[in-house]
Amino acid sequence: METESLNALLDDAELVLKYAVRAGRLPDDSLSNAITGVRAHLGAGGNGSLAQLSKAMSNAVAAIAPITLMDLRAGRSPFEKDAAGPSRQLQYWLCALTVFLAVLIAFYSFSVQRKEGALREYQEIRAANIPEKVDAVYRLAQQEEVRARKDPRYEQYQRALNEIQNLDARDQAAVNLLAEQSLAAEWPFQGQVHALIDWASGLLSHLPSSPAYDRISETPYADMCHSIQHSVTVSRPGKNSHSVWQQVVMQEELSHSCFKQMTGIKHGVDVETVALLYSTQIRDSVSLLSVWILPFLSGLLGATVFLLRDSLNPLTPNFGVPRAVVRLSLGGIAGIIIGWFWAPSGAIAAEVGRGSSIPLALAFVTGFSIDILYAALDRLRDAFTAARDPKSARR
Repeated sequence: METESLNALLDDAELVLKYAVRAGRLPDDSLSNAITGVRAHLGAGGNGSLAQLSKAMSNAVAAIAPITLMDLRAGRSPFEKDAAGPSRQLQYWLCALTVFLAVLIAFYSFSVQRKEGALREYQEIRAANIPEKVDAVYRLAQQEEVRARKDPRYEQYQRALNEIQNLDARDQAAVNLLAEQSLAAEWPFQGQVHALIDWASGLLSHLPSSPAYDRISETPYADMCHSIQHSVTVSRPGKNSHSVWQQVVMQEELSHSCFKQMTGIKHGVDVETVALLYSTQIRDSVSLLSVWILPFLSGLLGATVFLLRDSLNPLTPNFGVPRAVVRLSLGGIAGIIIGWFWAPSGAIAAEVGRGSSIPLALAFVTGFSIDILYAALDRLRDAFTAARDPKSARR
C-alpha cells in the first residue's frame, strides 16, 4: 500500500517538476533530489522517504501557483499543445461575446435614458395642472367685460391662454414621445430586421412589404364639441329623455369643450388615459431593464473580461468550455444580485432607474471578481448557521 502511494506521489511530483522547470518557477533542487532519492530506494527494494517527498511537493506546488496539481493532471498546462488550439478558439469567441455584450449594454442604457426622459417630461407636464389652468381661463372668458374693457384682467387672460397653449403643445409632444418609446425596439436593429423580413416576404408573395410597427405620429383627440352638441340636439325634440340638471350639465360640457376647440387646446381625458397607459408600460420596461437585464449583462461582461485577462497570462491554466460557461453563469447571476439590491422604489416615475450607472458598474466589478460576492454570501450563510446552532455560536 505504501509503495502504491509512493508511485502515485512520484507521478505527481514529476508533473510538478516538469512544469516548474519549464516555467522557471522551481524554488530549489529539493524536489528533484527527493524524487531521485525515492526512486533509488525503490530500486534497492526500500520504500524511500515519503515525508521528504511530500514536503518538497508542497513547496513546489505553492511556487507554481496559480497552476495547481489538478490542472496539471487534467492536461490544462499552458505548455500542452493539444489544449492550445481549443483555448485559442475560445478566446476568439470570448472576444466576440465581449463586443456583443458591450453593444447590448450601450443600446439598453441609451433606451433607459430615453424612456426616463419621456417619463420625466410627462411628469413635469402633469405637475403643471393643465385642467385647472384651462378652467381658470374659461371662467375669465365667460366674463364679457374682460374682453370689452381691455382691462388688466384681459392681459391676464391672454397671458394665461398663451401659457396653456404652450403647455398643451408640450403635452402633445410628451404623449407622442411616450408612444414612441412604448413602441421602441426591444433589441438592436429590430426595425431593420423586420423591414428586411417584410421585404423578403413581399418578394416571395409579390405583395408590398408592411412596416414593422406603426409609429404614432399624432395623438387622436375626440371632437367633444360635435358629439355633445349632437347629444343635446337629440334629447330636446319630442319627449324629454334627460332631466333639467342633465341638460344643464351637457350644455356646460358643450360650452367648455367648444372653448377648448376654439383656442386650440387638445388636452383632455382621452389624452390623459393614453398617456397613463404608455407611461405605465414604459415604467415597467425601465424597471425590467434596470433591475434585471442591464445588471445581468454587466455581470456577464465582467466575467468575460476576467476570462480574457486571465487567458493573457501565459502561466495560467488553459480554461476549457465548461470552466468558461460556469464562470459566465456565476458572473451573470452576481450582476442580477446587485440589481436586486439597487431596485428602484417606483414611487415617482421620474426617479425610476436614476443613477443606473452605479449598479451597472458594481455588477461589472462583481462579475469580474465573483469571489468577493460569493465569499460575502458564504459568511452570511455561516452567520445564519451559527445563529441557529447555539453550540457553534458559543464556540
